[in-house]
Amino acid sequence: MLVVGLLLVRWLTPPALSGPGDRRLAALAARWSWCWAASTFVWMVFTMSDMTGQPVTALPTSPDLVVVVLGTQRILAQMATLWVAVALALYADRLAGRVSLGLATGCALAALLPSALTGHAGHHNETVLTVLALALHVVAASVWVGGLLAIVLCLRRDPDRLRAVLPRFSTTALVCATTVAVSGVVVSAVMLGSWSALTDGNRGQLILAKGAALVLLVLIGYWHRRTTVERAGRGDLLPLLRLAAIEVVLMGATIGVAVALSTTA
Repeated sequence: MLVVGLLLVRWLTPPALSGPGDRRLAALAARWSWCWAASTFVWMVFTMSDMTGQPVTALPTSPDLVVVVLGTQRILAQMATLWVAVALALYADRLAGRVSLGLATGCALAALLPSALTGHAGHHNETVLTVLALALHVVAASVWVGGLLAIVLCLRRDPDRLRAVLPRFSTTALVCATTVAVSGVVVSAVMLGSWSALTDGNRGQLILAKGAALVLLVLIGYWHRRTTVERAGRGDLLPLLRLAAIEVVLMGATIGVAVALSTTA
């Protein structure tokens, strides 16, 4: 998600601010893309271990089983993500211009979808509706979380760029929050099937917890638009960064709930 955020911040930055700061963000995007590629590879190895029933250390001695699982949907999805991450690692620091940055951001977002779309969404009766809603959910959440991470972690020492990007990202975050909420309701409705399921099982309780966290995040976003963005424009960045740090922590907890939800029957 941080790679998405770094590409997005560069895309939102006015051309007048290109220079050393932009090159620094480009280099960071390339480095974090290598981290993304490495973590995806490790994820693939552990997935193959889980699917074959063999410990990781035994996989090299079971090539027949490895070949079989390499053709499965889960591994092919992770492989697609891996290739995009490697491509961004090689070329992210060479991108310039809004068109190329926009395309790269779109590719990074698309690379997040295969594994999500091969999960529980495909096991419900309303497959097309659920997959579409889940795709929108993942994309909107990734832009929102990734952009905020990039702002908090990478723009603290670049106040001019931070002040220029904030109003644009604030509008983007509002659109993302709305999309996350609406798509989340659709996916949850298909997953649960009835109102009583909200309180009768673990899945419903996790959905309620995720919904409560989303409400808190929207309230924080409202406070940003009401006060901290304006103060940041006047040069007072500390309130924004403090509140954004809390927002990042809450987003991390929400992602944890989402991961638990994706593995709950």
